Amino acid sequence: PFDLVKTRMQLRPREYTSVAQSFVKIFREETMLGFFRGISLRVLRKGIQASLVFTLYEWVLRTNAAKNSAPSTALKA
Repeated sequence: PFDLVKTRMQLRPREYTSVAQSFVKIFREETMLGFFRGISLRVLRKGIQASLVFTLYEWVLRTNAAKNSAPSTALKA
């Protein structure tokens, strides 16, 4: 819901002037379901992003471990 409001305010600043006004306008015109329009693509994007970050993190740890025989503490979360 917050991503939707942020995106609408960025794309149409004259129509959506404040956060509160944006929530009210979306709720009145599109009901509660309007807040979740397009959420499947956002969830898909976050899933792909998280898997890529995790894969890259593991690759860096293994590459560093192979070179130094112990992973660097700077790379550990």
